[in-house]
Amino acid sequence: MHEFLKYVKLYTDCDDYAIKRLEPLLEKYISRPKIVIKEKIVQVVKYHKFKEEPNKTIKDFFDEYKFYNKVLLEDIKKRCRSVETRTKRNNFIRSAISNGYGPSEIGRFLNMDHSTIINVIKKSKV
Repeated sequence: MHEFLKYVKLYTDCDDYAIKRLEPLLEKYISRPKIVIKEKIVQVVKYHKFKEEPNKTIKDFFDEYKFYNKVLLEDIKKRCRSVETRTKRNNFIRSAISNGYGPSEIGRFLNMDHSTIINVIKKSKV
């Protein structure tokens, strides 16, 4: 508020007495923005964490993933919009992301664009 009053004094003909009289009025009638932080409820979904090994390729990750989830590579890679295929593919993508693989790497493995992988991740967080 004092900075504002300095500019008022600088660019107007107000004397010190007028500035002192202005200050309580400004305090009373000009509201300052209040910052309110609201807590956001986030749904946490846990996925099975596989053994983290250095330099583990996504193909090695898929081999381990298909053992636990009983999924074939053809089911995930095929270009089909059926609910069953989409669900299997999306679950694999979310699991791969949670294990540290990037969208580009997953996209190359599934013959998809990385933006499609990002879209799957965004849609699944809702």
